[in-house]
Formats: sequence, C-alpha cells, structure tokens
Amino acid sequence: MPPIPSPAPRLRPLRSMALLLATLICTEGAVAHAGELEDSLSARLGGATPVESLQVRGLELDSGHILGKFYGRRSYAPLWLQEERIAPMLEALRDVESEGLPASDFHLAELEQLHDQLKQPAPPPVALQADFDLLLSDALARYLRCVRIGKVEPESLDVNWNIAPDRSHTQLDVWMERALQADTLLKFLGSLRPHEPDYEKLRVALARCRAVKAAGGWGTLSPKKSLQLKSRDPEVQRLRFHLAVTGDLRKPSPSEGIVFDRSVREGVIRFQRRHALKETGKVDSVTLAELNVPVEKRIQQIRVNLERDRWVMHDLPDTFVVVNIAGFRLHYVMNGAVVWKSRVQVGKVARQSPVVRSALHSIIVNPTWTVPPIVLEEDILPAKGKTMEVLKAKQLKIYGKHGQEIDPKKLPWEKYTAKTFPYELRQDAGPNNALGRIKFNFPNRFSVYLHDTPKRSYFKRDNRAVSSGCIRVENPLRLAELALGDSAKWNRESLESAENDGKTRRIVLKHPVAILLLYWTAWVDEDGDIRFSRDIYGSDQAILKGLDSEFHFRPKAGIRSTAGEPQAEGWIDGGGAHWDRRKH
Repeated sequence: MPPIPSPAPRLRPLRSMALLLATLICTEGAVAHAGELEDSLSARLGGATPVESLQVRGLELDSGHILGKFYGRRSYAPLWLQEERIAPMLEALRDVESEGLPASDFHLAELEQLHDQLKQPAPPPVALQADFDLLLSDALARYLRCVRIGKVEPESLDVNWNIAPDRSHTQLDVWMERALQADTLLKFLGSLRPHEPDYEKLRVALARCRAVKAAGGWGTLSPKKSLQLKSRDPEVQRLRFHLAVTGDLRKPSPSEGIVFDRSVREGVIRFQRRHALKETGKVDSVTLAELNVPVEKRIQQIRVNLERDRWVMHDLPDTFVVVNIAGFRLHYVMNGAVVWKSRVQVGKVARQSPVVRSALHSIIVNPTWTVPPIVLEEDILPAKGKTMEVLKAKQLKIYGKHGQEIDPKKLPWEKYTAKTFPYELRQDAGPNNALGRIKFNFPNRFSVYLHDTPKRSYFKRDNRAVSSGCIRVENPLRLAELALGDSAKWNRESLESAENDGKTRRIVLKHPVAILLLYWTAWVDEDGDIRFSRDIYGSDQAILKGLDSEFHFRPKAGIRSTAGEPQAEGWIDGGGAHWDRRKH
C-alpha cells in the first residue's frame, strides 16, 4: 500500500485560487463562488469544533465528526467540483444494490436530483452546492465503510466476535483520501470488495435470483404424497419448471410433463446437493419444504452472506483451512485453489462453534481429554446415583491438584457442583477418547480446536451440529498430512504408526497454516452452483435486520439476535475447551 501524501498546508488564498481554476475547467453547469462555498461548508460542519451530526436536505447525517475533520484538513475546500470525479461516484452508488446493500443508505435519489440542478447553466446557490458536496462525501464514507468492512458491526450481534478490522475513523479517513486521489475512482471503489472469487460469484448469484423474482419466481408445489421415480402427478410439471429455473434440470425429458422420470430425478438430486439434503432423488417432506422457500428469501440469504464475506474475506493468504460451520464442511485451500474438502461435525445450538481467524501451529497425536465444567455440570453431576456408571462408560479417571489419582467411590458426589468440584476428570488417550486419535491446535480465546472423533456415524447425518463447540473432522489424517507439508516424514503411514504406538506426542508445524471458522448459509461451490444451508444457529435474521435498518456510523442497539441462547464463553482446560453458559 503506497504512502498517503500529507494534506496540503492550510493556505486559503492558494486553495481559493485552485478552486477558481477548477471552476473554469468544469465542462457542465456552474459552480458557486469558491470562497463562499468554503465558508458555507465550514459553518455547516462546525468549524474548529466539528459537529456530531448535521442536517442536509432533510436528512440527518451522523458523519459530522468524520467530515468535519476531513474537510478541515483541506481548509473546507469542496471535494466534488469536477464531473470526471462525480460521474464514477454516482455510477458506483447506482450499482450498490449488487453488493446486497440498500441504495437508500447512500442518498442516491437526492444526489441525482441535486446533480441535475447543478448542471443548469445558471450559477447554483451556495447552499445547493454545499448540500451536494456534503451528501456525496457522506455517501463516499458510507460506501467505503459498507463495502470494505460491512454495514453491520458483528460485535453488535455477537459478544464473542473476535475478527474485527480497523473500524476507526482514522482508517476511514485513509480510505477517503485514497479514493479522492485515485487515478480511476470507479476502479478503486471496486478494489474495496473482498478479493476472494467467492464474493464475486455470490454477487452474480444475487443478480440471477433477482432476475428470477422479476420473472415471477419459481412458484410452490403441493403434491398429495412424496414424488419419486415413475410417479404420475400434475405437480411434476411445476417441479420441472422449478428445477429448470434453478438450473438443476439439465437434460431434456423424453417423458410427458406429469411423469417423474430419470431426468427429473437427477434434477432433484442436484437440488438436494445444493441445499445440503440427503441425495435421495425423492421429493419428500424435507425436500418439498426447501423447494417451497420463495426466491425472495434466497435473495435475503445471499445478501446476508455477502455481508459476512465483507467482515472477514480480506487479505487472505494463498494457503488456509476454512470451516463453514453452517454448511458442516471443511476446505483446504492451497495456492488459491481448493485441494481437499471434508465433512465436519460442529457445535450444537446450546454450545455453538465460534467464528475464529487464527493459525494451526501444532498437532497432538493420541491426545488426552479433560472434562470441562459444562460437561461436568450437565452430563456427570446430574447423574447422582449413576455417577459410577457414567465414569465407567466414559472411562474417566479422577486426579487431585498434585496429579494423584482419586478413588471415585470415596467422593461425596451429592455435595459437589461444577463450581465446587476440586478435582480433574480426565480421559486417557485411545481410540475411544472423545477427541479421537488426533487433535489440531490453534490459538484462540475460546480454546476450541479441530479433532478426530470416535462418533463416526454422525458424519452421515444431514444436521451435524452435535459437538460441544469444537470441530470434528471426518478424515483428520489427511488434514494432518496437508498441514504438516512433509510427505517424506509425515505421511498417512507414519501418522497411523504414531497413532498405533499409543504415545501422546506433539508435532509442531514448520509453517503455521491460517485457519478460519466461519458461518455461511449461502455460498458458491467450485462448479459455480449456488448452495444453501439451514441457519442452524438462527443468526441470519439479525444480520438482515441490520442490513435493512437505517445506516449509522455509530450503530445503535436493537439488532442483536434473540434466537437461541447467546454464544457462550470459552473455558480453558487441560484437554480442551467447551462453553461455560453459567457466565451469561
């Protein structure tokens, strides 16, 4: 990033001369006297003491503290005199809905009206010119904020959010400075978007869904029973139409419209794959419910996930691991391309997996597992008279503070709570360990990690929100191979050998691998197909509410999600971390 030139000295005569010169070279309309315009802008912005908010054309803007300082460093010189700067800014605002953002946030209607008035041959009133300058500067600041880091502040939705870009007003000043100095303003504004191709693909998917909506949508189905191969039902015609509109029906059908033939079955399978459903090829109640989700809701889903991308998908390395929590999938990206993917199990609703950006730094083979307070409180102590059976079933041992093993039969279990329990419950390494045979560590304040699991059957489920917050990986050995990046020393055979010897060992990665635990309910896969998943944690609605709420540089309360329980706080222990909801 090139250095930002220092603002010009506050020499009003020279500034005024430059403004007068700019007035002479404007090709359309006329500009108010530069000195009067400077005075008007200074007065509106509060001069040496910038106002917190200002009124422009009946609109209340809370950017006074930003614009006041920004204009002040330029002796209140107007920023929008030349048409070659105005036109690309207006063009970007006209296209802002392609980002999933509401155009009403950016004063487009008011700016278009003022722009037309300023094009008139007669010199415009100073107040009119000042209104236009302030509104367009406010729109630029809003655009930079929304497209670069998002409109909705995730911290206002999630008390545990920990991936926060620099949202300081100083940083916004930097981007405003760069925008106004850019050789091509429109190109610069486009560069603010996340550079990942997934973002652009989501924008394309949004445009396609909006085109479907404009054409009347894809309708609803109401068959009297499940539809499957060889079914004859008038609803099959509507099903064909739906699958054709969504691009899932890719082969012409030789059968008549009401017959559920093989081409329809293949289309249903594609639809089920895109919506994270079991690929049965049958329209059962679950598939029917997804088919009947209106296109308007899919549009909102895409908008929400474009916002999530703006929060985190910037400045990513070429190689990283990304887990889509809502999609129950892990992708390994190497040199910008997905080279491997795996199913995962994630945190249940009561013990949600957090959004995290960190780096894998070590792998533990044959890890032990220490029982955290939440499991002790909810799964072991409530057992009361069956405590011995639970300990035996989970193969748990009890240790004192000096590491000595304690006989569980001698403990007064009925007297303990999770807070007063003075011992450590630990499960030895082995194939039945809760963490399986391998664990992946990465620094984070929630103390979550990726790991193996003995509960292999859960990977066959559609809904794999079953863990206590950590991420269980279906093929952890392959992930270890990729992360270690040393096939001569650490390949599948050597890793299996390390597992089989039963010893707990820690392997430090020579090169830490970036990891992101993210939450998407809409994304585009490698084949260019839009995919949707269920909002397992119920967080989409709060983001949508924030997107559709009035814009504020300083967000106001009232958009925090009330669905489900608040995300809990991480608890660190010897074997791992889970969620301690008692603190909330």
